[in-house]
Amino acid sequence: MERISGRVICSRKIQEDLEHEHKERCVKLGFGLAEQFTLSSESRGRLKDEADDGDWRTIFRRDYDRLIWSDGHARLRNKSQTALHPVNQEITTRLIHVIKVAQLAVRNCQFLFLNPDLGGAIGIGHDNGHTPFGHAGERAITEIVQEILCNPDYEFHHARYGLEIVDRIENNGKGINLSLETRDGILNHSRGEGSVDAVALRPFTPEGEVAVWADKFAYTSSDISDFLKLGVISESDLPQSELRLLGCGDRYSKSRILDELNYGLVTSSLEEGRVCFNGERREAFDVIRKWMFNNVYGHDKLEDEFKKAQDMIKRVFSYVLATRFKNLPLNDAVSKTIDVVACMTDVSMMEYFDDISKPKRIY
Repeated sequence: MERISGRVICSRKIQEDLEHEHKERCVKLGFGLAEQFTLSSESRGRLKDEADDGDWRTIFRRDYDRLIWSDGHARLRNKSQTALHPVNQEITTRLIHVIKVAQLAVRNCQFLFLNPDLGGAIGIGHDNGHTPFGHAGERAITEIVQEILCNPDYEFHHARYGLEIVDRIENNGKGINLSLETRDGILNHSRGEGSVDAVALRPFTPEGEVAVWADKFAYTSSDISDFLKLGVISESDLPQSELRLLGCGDRYSKSRILDELNYGLVTSSLEEGRVCFNGERREAFDVIRKWMFNNVYGHDKLEDEFKKAQDMIKRVFSYVLATRFKNLPLNDAVSKTIDVVACMTDVSMMEYFDDISKPKRIY
């Protein structure tokens, strides 16, 4: 061990040994799901092998750092979560959402005696592949690419594109070479309106499963709060009995509902011996989530704005394709245009649209 003034200098080996000792101790004491703790030293490795550069961090801590310092993460500051391009600074943006997801994933991994570094890395990176204007952007790119390529099977999906960001686009095209565990968590975090229990989309680590639930808890609780503030829904519209079961009294409380959801996840997982969410809290959550999809995400007020955003994105896509990549083969040109458009923020998309749509003064 290397020392300075008699004190041991940290090293990755020391970090990994401490992690291993922590797991062994917790397993012996019967703590949580400690036997399923994903050890950094047993990672399946990175997409590309890297020479040992003497870095002190474990592989999952380094993943987290690479993601939080990435350009894709910075762009999330000006990307919509659910409410499009919010002016109200209290409304959740995509950046705030991923911070919330990472926090919930870290905390629940700690409560379940799983690896919080891996849970946090998946949480902070899970939405890097989102387009401007959220799911409206996904729909717009899907529709225009289907039309241009005459391919009705094409679908742009932010989870798959998230791997494109970290593998191919970041770091001037070199990628940031994340661990396979973090990449798997990014790829398999999204369920949409479908069942959160879908086996085909399940991450291969328990920490990835924790991050899936953190995502659902974060966006559901925050979306209710945001749309109450925006006047899209009122307190009386919400499923009252389910909210009361999840700790809310006369008024909606984001902190209370999160407390109950996290408690339900942890207790269900301990009872079953695997990461899961069951019981009356799960039933109440499913009712609330279904209500949100039926009454909020498809709300006329939102759909009108989504349509405007989609029309804007399609116009910009067509312009970029026709001007910047007109000399490339069509498939290559479309792929490069997807990269340009998907990496725009709400703000840069609107500025670009204004630039190509509005006449300029000539002096």
